[in-house]
Amino acid sequence: MYRDDLFYEAVNEVNEKRKLELAYDVYFANLGITVEMMNSLHVRSSLRDDFLQVAYLAMVKSIQSYDKTSGFSTLSYYRMCVKHEGYLLWRKYMLSLIHISEPTRRVVIS
Repeated sequence: MYRDDLFYEAVNEVNEKRKLELAYDVYFANLGITVEMMNSLHVRSSLRDDFLQVAYLAMVKSIQSYDKTSGFSTLSYYRMCVKHEGYLLWRKYMLSLIHISEPTRRVVIS
């Protein structure tokens, strides 16, 4: 079950150190949703740890950038942030695979 009361508490906190502590609490209180998202996005087993770290960073970013007047619920805003950060992770992973799989050319292209 999603706990948006903790999310709102973190959003309204003015002390940055306390805000990060609350983000940590929000992340672990809602870890089930993060794992559910990870499974629905079919994240490879080799990237699961990276995805969980990215999801934590997305939680911190969503708390820092959440705007109550945006009309988004906290859950949908968090999901959007996780998907965006997950996409960036996937893109970085795929680009590194492309560089590994393509041999360098020995002929100068003119």
